[in-house]
Amino acid sequence: MSIKEVLYSPAVVFFLITALISVFALFLSRYSAKGKKSKRTLDSYACGQQGFKEYVNPDYSQFFTFAFVFTVMHVLTMVIATAPEKMTAMPILYILAGLYVLVIVLKR
Repeated sequence: MSIKEVLYSPAVVFFLITALISVFALFLSRYSAKGKKSKRTLDSYACGQQGFKEYVNPDYSQFFTFAFVFTVMHVLTMVIATAPEKMTAMPILYILAGLYVLVIVLKR
């Protein structure tokens, strides 16, 4: 294994880019605006609401089903589209798993 192969490996490239971005962010932090401390600095943020007694908590339980199907189908499409030509078992398995997920979700 040559030094060029090592330097171009994904792990080394990831580490170098992460280190470069960290150094750049540290350099730019000197120029960032410093906020003023107030008595509510460490309070939790609730979309601008001060009183938590009137806090509105929306119910996303119906949305979860659609988000789950959307995610599963997109991963399914990505796996099928990027599957190697000679490997047919993996896409077929993913299609069967996707159909199984649809049966479970639509049964509700």
